[in-house]
Amino acid sequence: MRVLPFAGVPICSLMGPSDAFFAGSWGHPKRRRRGHPRGGVTQFFYAYRARIEAWLAQPRPLKLTKIHLLLERDHGVSASYDTLRRFAMEELAWRKKTPTVRVADTEPGEVAQIDFGLMGRLLDPATQRARNLWALVVTLAYSRYQFVWPSFEQTTAAVCAGLDAAWWFYGAMARVILPDKMKAIVLRADELAPVLVPAFLDYTQTRGRFVDPARVRSA
Repeated sequence: MRVLPFAGVPICSLMGPSDAFFAGSWGHPKRRRRGHPRGGVTQFFYAYRARIEAWLAQPRPLKLTKIHLLLERDHGVSASYDTLRRFAMEELAWRKKTPTVRVADTEPGEVAQIDFGLMGRLLDPATQRARNLWALVVTLAYSRYQFVWPSFEQTTAAVCAGLDAAWWFYGAMARVILPDKMKAIVLRADELAPVLVPAFLDYTQTRGRFVDPARVRSA
């Protein structure tokens, strides 16, 4: 951790783990439900596989509890609901989650994501009053290396000062700045042609940086 003084408030950079760390290190061993092993009583449902698939594929699929009731009532299948549920998940991909599509990694130092976060309230030495203290968090997209710049303001001037401090800290400037839809940067949000605050546009043009505001979510 490195600490830089600013207006009496420490500025901390947090070294975050790389994307590869999250991809390869997190996870928990899967546990199988207690009960009969696969291939045991689940075999009773194989004879009704097509019927179960049809019930689940209807425009208004039957609930699995209803299917279990019908199998027990009309076909004399005495296996438990948990066994039916395991059969449906393992053999019919019932409720199988759609795999997450991983976004391609950026190049090291290419993209810096920025956003404000509220840290709490702190006594402002200039006014001797308690005020909201904000943190401009600058995160390098590739390494998740973070720089935090505290400020009592969320103005364009505060953003520019925080970014200059971040570039000094990192020893280089990111080519692309990816801000959230903060009013200090984005004058009018638009998916294709966002309008930037003139003062911030001057800042990026002077430094030769590209700004790519976060997309507007559709309802």
